[in-house]
Order: sequence, then C-alpha cells, then structure tokens
Amino acid sequence: MARSLKTSYLLLALGVSAVLALILGGLAYYEHRVTTADANQLTYATVEQKLETDLQARARSFSNITSTSLAPALIPAASPGRAATPRPGRLAQVRLFCGRIYSAPGFSKFG
Repeated sequence: MARSLKTSYLLLALGVSAVLALILGGLAYYEHRVTTADANQLTYATVEQKLETDLQARARSFSNITSTSLAPALIPAASPGRAATPRPGRLAQVRLFCGRIYSAPGFSKFG
C-alpha cells in the first residue's frame, strides 16, 4: 500500500510529538516525587522537633516535681541546735536521675 509523502510526514510528526509528551510527562512526574519527598522530610523534621521539645518540657517538669518531693528525704535531719541545710550535690543527683528515666529501656518516647 503506497502512502503519500504528506501521510508519512504526518505520522512522523505524530510519533515525535508522542515521544516528547512522554519525556515531558516523565520529567514532571520526577519533579513531583522530589518535591513530595522534600515536603515529607520537612514535615517529619518539624514534628520530630516539636515532640522533642514537648518531651524535654515534660522531663523538666517531672524533674522539678520529683526534686521538690524528694528534697525533704535527702536533707539530713537537723540537730536540735542546728538548722537543716540542703545539700546542692544531692539535689543535682536527683535531677540527673530523673533525666535518665526518659532514656531508660522500655520508656516510650512518644507515649
């Protein structure tokens, strides 16, 4: 079957257009995936930072409450002629211990 020159050029132009459309579609899809991955990474980093800040605030609050509750037990009993004086080293140890509770095995960071 003989084709005319006009039909051959038309089919060639249609084929080239289809290939270009596929290439442009592939590039647009790739750019979409890269943009989505960047957005997901940014969202994850923001949520992680907020959770870490909240966890540190909870740990600080827990440490303050615990140190207030345990301070009387850690201060030695006063002699009749002498006032009880807190020992700063002991209070710092209590705060350090309370900070370790959050990194203990089995403690859920997000729970």
